[in-house]
Amino acid sequence: MNKKTLTASAALVLASAGALSAQTQDISVIVAPTAGYTSFHKNLNLGESPSAGVRAGFAVGPLFEVRGLWDRSFNVKQIENISSTKIERLGGELKLNLWSNMILTPYVTAGAGVMKMKYDDAAVSKNYEEKQLYTALGAGLKINLTKRVALALEAKDYIFNIDHNNRYLKAGVDGNKALHNFGGQASLDFYLGGNLRSKDKVTRAFRNTFGNGFRGAKFVLEPGMAYLDFNESSLFNDTYLLGGSAGIDFGQYLGLRGFYYQGTKNPNKLDLNFGKELEMYGGNVIARLNVSRGVTPYLSLGAGYLNVKNDYTDTKGGHDAKKGWFALGGGGLEVPLHRTVALYGEANVMLNEQDNKDVSTITNPADVKTNWMFKAGLRFNLGAKSRNGERLYRNYANDLVEAEREDSNNKLNQLRRERQATIDSLQQKLDEALEAQDFASVKVLADSIDQKQADVKVIAEQENNPTEENVTVLTKAQLEELVNRISAKKRTNEPTSQLSELERLLLILNLRGTNVAPTVYAQPTTVAPHVITTEKTQTVTDAGQQPMVINAADAQANEAKIMQRIEDMERRINRRIDNAQQQPSTTTILTTGATDSYSSGNFLKFQELSVLGGFGVGPALSLHAGLRPTWQMGNSRFSFAPDAFYIRSKENGYSVSANLLYTFGTLKAARLTPYIGAGLGYSNYAYSSRGGVSLIGGVKFQNIFGGNLFVDLSLRPAFSNAFISAGYSIKF
Repeated sequence: MNKKTLTASAALVLASAGALSAQTQDISVIVAPTAGYTSFHKNLNLGESPSAGVRAGFAVGPLFEVRGLWDRSFNVKQIENISSTKIERLGGELKLNLWSNMILTPYVTAGAGVMKMKYDDAAVSKNYEEKQLYTALGAGLKINLTKRVALALEAKDYIFNIDHNNRYLKAGVDGNKALHNFGGQASLDFYLGGNLRSKDKVTRAFRNTFGNGFRGAKFVLEPGMAYLDFNESSLFNDTYLLGGSAGIDFGQYLGLRGFYYQGTKNPNKLDLNFGKELEMYGGNVIARLNVSRGVTPYLSLGAGYLNVKNDYTDTKGGHDAKKGWFALGGGGLEVPLHRTVALYGEANVMLNEQDNKDVSTITNPADVKTNWMFKAGLRFNLGAKSRNGERLYRNYANDLVEAEREDSNNKLNQLRRERQATIDSLQQKLDEALEAQDFASVKVLADSIDQKQADVKVIAEQENNPTEENVTVLTKAQLEELVNRISAKKRTNEPTSQLSELERLLLILNLRGTNVAPTVYAQPTTVAPHVITTEKTQTVTDAGQQPMVINAADAQANEAKIMQRIEDMERRINRRIDNAQQQPSTTTILTTGATDSYSSGNFLKFQELSVLGGFGVGPALSLHAGLRPTWQMGNSRFSFAPDAFYIRSKENGYSVSANLLYTFGTLKAARLTPYIGAGLGYSNYAYSSRGGVSLIGGVKFQNIFGGNLFVDLSLRPAFSNAFISAGYSIKF
C-alpha cells in the first residue's frame, strides 16, 4: 500500500469521525459487559490470565463518566499445593472523554477499589483469603458504533501491594512495595436514557428554560459552614469551620470549585468567631445526576491541604497534629429556592495524610483511617439567562412565513413578467397583422391579448390580496381611540380585584394561552398593508386563520364584535382573578413600556438578594461581609431592605439593621440608579456595642450579567461607624 493510499485512508477516517453525534448531552445510564487480560508483576507467580465482568454508572454530559465495576480473573496459574485460585476486583472509576460527538474518541480513566484473592492451600489444609486496596490508571479509545452503543478498547495499570504471607509472592520479595500489573480491556458500552445532541437552537433554548434557566457556563458562589468528624484514633479534634466555595458550572451537570474554610474559635462549637489554628483549602468537581430545576443529587470528588498551626492543641493535649494533604469523595443534595439561589448539603469521606502516613504500604482495607466532612450553605448562581424558547420559536415561525411570502411574491412577479412578455409579443404581431390587413389574424391576436391581460389582472389581485371590496383598514390611532372608548364605559356587576381598568386592558391585550389572541398591528407589506391581524396568523401552526378586516359598510357591527371579544376576554381574566384570590397570592408584572416598571400584587414583593462586603472605619478598622434582601413596597419606589453583616476586627462581631430605601430613576446614559435610605440597627464588635439610627446612600450599575453591581456608604448605629461596601444583587 503506497503513501497516497495511506494518506487518503487516514483522511477518510478523520473526516468520518465528525459525522456522528454519538454522545448524549445530559444524564444517561451506562451498562457495559467487559473482557480483559492481565499480565501480573514478575514478583508474583500469577503469570497471565483473562478476565470478564460488568461495568455500570452514569454519563454526566458528553465528557465525564462515573462508573462502578466488577470483574473476575479465571484460568489463574496454579502452583504447588495451591488450587481453586480466584481473583476478583470491585471498585469504581472516573472517565474523561477528551472530546465529544466524534466516531473516534480517546479517553483516560482513574479508579480504585478492593481486590480479593482466594485459593485453597493443601499444605496447611485451609482456605486462604486476602483483600488488597488497588488503584487503576488507564487510557483508551472509544469507537462509537451507533448513537447509543460504543466499543471501548483500553490499556490499564493495576497497582497494589500484597501480603508477605501470600503464597503467590516470590521468595525474598518485599510485598509492601507497589506492584504494577499491566493489561488490556474491551467493553461494549450501552448508553440508556438522556437526550442526544440537538443542532436546533430553538430546542436547546427550551431545554435550558426547563433546565437550570441559564445559558452556557455560570459563576457560582457558595458561602457556608463545614464540620470535620475525625476518627477515634486521630490527633485532630472534631471541628466546625466557616468559609465557602467559588467556581464555575460548565453547563447543567458538571462544575468545578475552589474552597476555603477556617476553624471557629471554639472548635467543638458553632460560632461566628474565627480561630487561627486550623484552616483547609482545595478544589473539587461536582457532577449532578439530575436536571438542576428540582431537588438534585450530585457527586463530589476533590482534594486539598489541611494547614495546622504550631499552637494547635490535639486530642492528647500536645502539639503533634501536623499539616498535610487530604482527599475527599462523596455526594450531596441541592434544593433550588430560585433560579439563582439554592440550598445545599454535602457529606464526604475524607482521607488525610497524617492518619494514613504511607498509603502505598497498606494492604488491608481495614487499615485505612477515614474521616467525615459535612458541608451546608447557600449556592448563588450568576450567569446569562437562557434564551426564551417561545420567542425564538415565534421568530423562527415568522421567518418561515416571511420567506414563504417572499417566495410567493417572487413567483407571482416572475409569472407577471412572463405574461407581460407574451402580451408584448402578441401586440407586436397584432401591429404587423393590422399593417398587412390580415383581419382574421387580428381578431385571434386581439382575443389572446385580452386573455393574457385578464391573467395579469388576476395576478395583480392575488398580489394585493383584497379580501372584500370597499375595505377600510383601521389605523393605530383609530384602534387606540376604540380602546379608549371601551375603557371609558361604566361596567356593572364586575368581580372585585386589585387591577385598575388600564391594567385590565393591558392584561387583555397581552393575554396568552387563550383561544382568542390579542389584537396587534401587522407591519406594512406588499401583500396586505396595514391589515389588522392576530398574532396567531403569524405562526405556522395557525397559518390558515384569516386576517381580521373591517368593512366600511359594517363598521358599527364590527366595532361591536371587537368590543364583545375584549369583554369576553375580560370575563376570563375576572374568573382567573376570582380563583387567584382564593389561593396564595402571586405577583403580576405589567410592562407598560416605561423605563421603570413596577409590579402589582402583594404589598411587599421580594425583589432582589444582595451579597456585599467591604471595610469599615470607626472605633477600629474592620472587614465585613453580609446579605441584604430587598422587598418592594407596593408599586412605589420605596423598599424594605434589612441587612446583616459578619465583621472581622480586633474582636469579631456582627451588625444588623432594618432599612427603608428610596430608589431614584435610572440615568439612562450611564445605566446608574442612585438610592438613599435610613433604618434602625445594632452593632456589636471591637469590644463595643451600640444601637440607633443608620443612614445608607449608594448607586447601582444596572444589568450586569443579569443583576446589578452596587457600591454604597452606610453610617451604622448612632453614626459611630462608617461602612464602605460593594456587592452584587440577584434579581428575582
